[in-house]
Amino acid sequence: MAKLCEGCKQARVHLSMVFAALILLNFVGRSLFDIETTSFLDVLLLPSFGLIVSAVVLYIFINKKTK
Repeated sequence: MAKLCEGCKQARVHLSMVFAALILLNFVGRSLFDIETTSFLDVLLLPSFGLIVSAVVLYIFINKKTK
């Protein structure tokens, strides 16, 4: 595996933190609004979409920065 640049390492760390925060916010929001959580899919679906959007934005930002 090729050695990653420093920006890529930071991006992976940030995306991991964003994913954890989105999972927590989704779970807390579901608890506050009394929405039933019956499976892991209920807790992970919205944060997964949020992570994909965050990754695309980060990818665009990193590519603009290196050009």
